[in-house]
Amino acid sequence: RAGGYHKVGFEGGQMPIQRRLPKRGFCTINGLMTVEFKLSDLNDLSEQQITLASLKKNRLITNKIKRVKILDDGSCNKVFNLSGILVSSGAKKAIEANGGTIT
Repeated sequence: RAGGYHKVGFEGGQMPIQRRLPKRGFCTINGLMTVEFKLSDLNDLSEQQITLASLKKNRLITNKIKRVKILDDGSCNKVFNLSGILVSSGAKKAIEANGGTIT
């Protein structure tokens, strides 16, 4: 009885933890639901009020996308009212400098 031998990972007959847990790899699931846009990409839109629904209606994002972030890359020529969209600090300054709002 003393010093008995078991294989590494043996759990007494129950399914080992390395076989019970799902194999998902190193790709985060939440990363697949987020899209980043350049500030200059917004100039192509004809709408002034921009939400997730309006981006889906214009077919810029798919239905699986839950979060959108606007990055400060390029210039903004129009006035936009963003709601429900994440914005970087540089993009926020550029949008508010043109008279837009972010909620």
